[in-house]
This record gives sequence, structure tokens and C-alpha cells, in this order.
Amino acid sequence: MNYPAPYGVVVNVVAELKYWEHACQSSNFHKPGFEYKDYVPSLKFAYDSYLRVHRNSLAEEIPVLRARYEHEIPASQRLEWAYMRRMLEAIWSRMYAEPCIASDTARHPERVGMPLFYAH
Repeated sequence: MNYPAPYGVVVNVVAELKYWEHACQSSNFHKPGFEYKDYVPSLKFAYDSYLRVHRNSLAEEIPVLRARYEHEIPASQRLEWAYMRRMLEAIWSRMYAEPCIASDTARHPERVGMPLFYAH
């Protein structure tokens, strides 16, 4: 995936984690037998990675992200790389979907669940 990346990004990670609390089970990175709590360290890593390198394509960052993931996340908390890569792809895709400005949710309740950004 190659998207035009915004320069400055602020992501409400708490809201994003809340979204995934309900969406993990139906995601393409869901691993049978895993619960939401099992994904939290990887989700946090994925959002941190997005915020660090969102100006680059995910494809070019994958080797570095894999090495960083294996170095920074304890083995007992890591997903197998195939699942983690799908998680990264899902988050990159979600972040490049049409954003929901924080003030929009009251006027457009159908947008609840979209990535939440704050406009300055």
C-alpha cells in the first residue's frame, strides 16, 4: 500500500485501542484462542510505528519494523510475524481511511469507529 501521508498526525490511541477491543476477533490478524488483551502490546507497537514512519510506505519499513518488534517486544507478548504484519497492514489501512475529526462524531454519529484525529 502506498498512500499520500499527512505531515503531522495526532492519533487518539486510547480510542483506537477501544476500537480494536471490539474488532480484533473479526480482523484478518486474529489468531484463534487469542483475546483482546493478548493483542495490546502489538497494537501499541503498531501505532507507535505508524506515528514514527507514517510518511514512508509500509512495504519499505517492514524489515526495520520486524527487527524492532523482535527486539522491543518480549517473546511472550509477541504475535508470530505473519499475524503482526497483517496487524500493521490493518492499522496503516485504517489510518489512511477518511479520518473522523473529533468534533464530527456529534454531528455524524455514523462516523464513530473511524480513525479519530484531532484538528488544530
